[in-house]
Amino acid sequence: MVQPDPRARQDFVRTIAEQWESVRLEIEFCERSVTGAREFARTWRDGKPFLDFGWLQLQFVEFLSVLLIGIGGYGALEVLEGDFSAEIKASVITLVLIGGFTQVLVFWLGSSRDSQRKTEMLGR
Repeated sequence: MVQPDPRARQDFVRTIAEQWESVRLEIEFCERSVTGAREFARTWRDGKPFLDFGWLQLQFVEFLSVLLIGIGGYGALEVLEGDFSAEIKASVITLVLIGGFTQVLVFWLGSSRDSQRKTEMLGR
């Protein structure tokens, strides 16, 4: 749209020249933010764990995930071994399978896998 019209091109170039300092600062800020986020992730992961058993080291989020899996598993076992109807037991089995499948799917097709792949490609 700008190239065929010399006046529009001139206005565009002038506007970019006037705004360049602001654009440059935004670009630098974004680069610092990305670098800072990567550094935080690296130090957070390599930092002092929330729980350290020697053979098992967990950050808080990992601990919380394990705790919730344990509580959910215990509840599912109580229902499956308890005096519940076959429909309830089948529902619990279905929910456990759907939940597990969904989490695997979200990891492999979601941002976690993409982020991991980008980090590996950058060599960080």
